[in-house]
Amino acid sequence: MLSICIPIYNCDVRNLIRTLEQQVRSESLACQFVLVDDGSSEEYRRLNRSALDSHKYVELPANGGRAAARNRCVELATTEYLLFLDADVVITSPRFLCRYVRLITAHQPDVICGGRVYPLQPPARIHLLRWSYGSAREAKDPTSRQQWPYDSFMTNNFVVRKSVFETIHFDETLRHYGHEDTLFGIELKRENRTIMHIDNPVFKLDQETNADFLEKTTQALQNLIRLERRPGLRSDLIQSVHLLRFNAQYRLAKPLLTALGWMLIPLLRFFLKRGYFTLRMFDLYRLLLLEKLRKKTP
Repeated sequence: MLSICIPIYNCDVRNLIRTLEQQVRSESLACQFVLVDDGSSEEYRRLNRSALDSHKYVELPANGGRAAARNRCVELATTEYLLFLDADVVITSPRFLCRYVRLITAHQPDVICGGRVYPLQPPARIHLLRWSYGSAREAKDPTSRQQWPYDSFMTNNFVVRKSVFETIHFDETLRHYGHEDTLFGIELKRENRTIMHIDNPVFKLDQETNADFLEKTTQALQNLIRLERRPGLRSDLIQSVHLLRFNAQYRLAKPLLTALGWMLIPLLRFFLKRGYFTLRMFDLYRLLLLEKLRKKTP
């Protein structure tokens, strides 16, 4: 009934696989595991092979990005529904798989999104930026997510009907971090696919440093710029991405943002990197950086 699809890149998935295997056995669920290693180092491949030798497991020769790895999972899966999980999540509910299987049986939706949660205790200041952003902006309850079902779509924990991929695929041109979920959500909306947002979260145990998350932020903005330049996509992106909506509303202020950027971007980055910030500061940083990158991104 359900294929558990996990793209892997430089991550130890043994504990995650053991947790899921235990749930499959204890509930006698009809599940298969489909795992695609996206060019990890040999160190991680050696760790994971022992846990994956009884499952469908493919090692790609080089890193092609998460979209390519997810599309390969789709090709390998043989069930009607697919559960996609990020490799670095933690499953905390013993009924995690059962909740999905029960909803699939009862409602047969196109997509189910389970959500994510973050630790309640703030991490050390060097890791604070990713935790703060995720806790405030991503860890939303299902009622809030269902109000904007397509804008709230996230790829780290969702179930999808395999037939959806007859017309929608993960965009493999987005090789780096950021907004692949935004684009997939837009495509789901255009196809009028139904999305159920439920309370079945995974625990996101991020250990990214502030510097690493700032680098990923740059990658995400570069992806966003490339997407908004595609014909017929910009208006959908403005509706889906708050940063673009704000940017479009205040387009007359763009010359000012550009002028301020040269001075404020390094200053804001200094404080963000060291963990002394508010999320409003981070929003301003992204807004200024967006204008700067628009002039540089080919």
